[in-house]
This record gives sequence, C-alpha cells and structure tokens, in this order.
Amino acid sequence: MLLNLPARVSVNIFLILTLAVSLTGLMNHYKYRKYLSDLTRDRHALVLQDIGHSIEASLALGLAVDSLPGVNTALQARTLRDPGVLSIEMFDDQGTVLYSSDESLRGDLVSKEWAVAWEVADQPVWTRIEHDAYVVGVQVNDVLGRAVGALALRYSRTAFDREVRAMAVRIAGLCAATVVLVALTGTVLAVILTRRLRHRLERMRVTLEHAENEQQIDFDPAAADLARTADEACEAVARATREIRQIEAEPFLSRGITRNGNE
Repeated sequence: MLLNLPARVSVNIFLILTLAVSLTGLMNHYKYRKYLSDLTRDRHALVLQDIGHSIEASLALGLAVDSLPGVNTALQARTLRDPGVLSIEMFDDQGTVLYSSDESLRGDLVSKEWAVAWEVADQPVWTRIEHDAYVVGVQVNDVLGRAVGALALRYSRTAFDREVRAMAVRIAGLCAATVVLVALTGTVLAVILTRRLRHRLERMRVTLEHAENEQQIDFDPAAADLARTADEACEAVARATREIRQIEAEPFLSRGITRNGNE
C-alpha cells in the first residue's frame, strides 16, 4: 500500500491531465482549421479583387467585357504562383466563361451553384464548397457600378487538408510532450508531497508489528497447560461430588419405598 500511494496519485494526475490536454488540442485543431480556411479565403479574395480592379480599369476605358486584352495571361500567371490553385475563371451574368486560366474552359457554362451563390451573396466575397475544391468569388462591376460578371477561384481541398493534417500532427506531438512532461513532474511532486504521510504510515506499521511480537513473546505455553489442567480437575471434582451425593441419597430412597409397601 505504501508503494502504491504515489502511483495512485500519479495515475489520477495523468488521467485528468490527458483528458484536459486532449480536449484543448482538439479545440485548437478545429480553431486552426477555421483560421486557415478564413485566411486562405481572404488571401484568394485579395488576388481576385486585384485582378478585378485591373479588369474594371480596362472597362472604364470603354473596352467590351468579352474583349479585354491580357486577362487570360494574368489569370494563368496567378494560377502558377500558387500550386494549390486549380483554376481562375471570369464569367458573365449569363454564366458563360469569358476568361480562364485553362483555355479549354472558355465558352463553357459555370455550374448553376456558382451563379446562385453569386446572385444571392450579400457580401463582396462569396464562397462555395465542392467535393474536390473550395471556390472563392468576387463581383466585377463596370464604370457605372453595374455587375458585369464575376471572378471565381478554385483551390484544392487536398492541399488544404494536407496543411490541416500537418498542423494536427504538430498539435498532437505538443499535447503528448505536455502530458509526459507534466506527468513526470506530477510523479516527482507526488513522491515528495506524500513522503511525510508515507513515513507516518511506516511508523504505524512498525508499531503494530512490534505490538504483535510482544503478544507472541508474552504467551506462556506452560501457563496455558496449567490453566487447562485446573479446569479439568475442577470438572472431575464436580463430577465426583455429584456421584457421592447420588450414592448417599440411595438408602433413604430404598427405606422410603419399603415403608410405603408395609403400609
């Protein structure tokens, strides 16, 4: 029991600490995921807004929205700068792709979800989540402030999830190191703080063992035999006394019976 006391204290500390650190790590993981998602969205939104300002400047010169020079080149350059970006497209209010970092997509129609997300968005930046990508979009206006189209950027969910997993591994490593370090510290403190109690329990144990030894030493077998012999002798005397009284009583009983018979 003496050796198990520090171990029990250490186990309790370890379990409580593991639970607290695990919950903290889980909360930090989800917090980091949200932070990274917001940061990625804002970063890509800035890229689209920069491209959109260039397009709006060209529109202010009186150029048609479907015949702007250098837009495809700008979209391709932006895509090459970030390997996580899959594509950047600009489509008009009908959903037709006017410009794209992928030339094969020009003239295609964007998904209906993109058009709906752009139309119902109450903020300058709108977002969509697809099975393989996150989509960020911004509106493009002409010189009069009328919407003439939208820019949309698709970036890979695989790259995003890879960064989240990498951070999750780092958080798990930090949590494990924290648990081990604090558990070792708690074990040492438990041994130190329970030293006085263990010493007191040890003195109690020694005292009880000493008392048991004294009782065994004071026990005299000869005295026990004498007491047992005395009890047997007393019992024999009592038995003999009863027999003597029975013998003395028999003549009187016999005479009483004869007298009664004569009568």
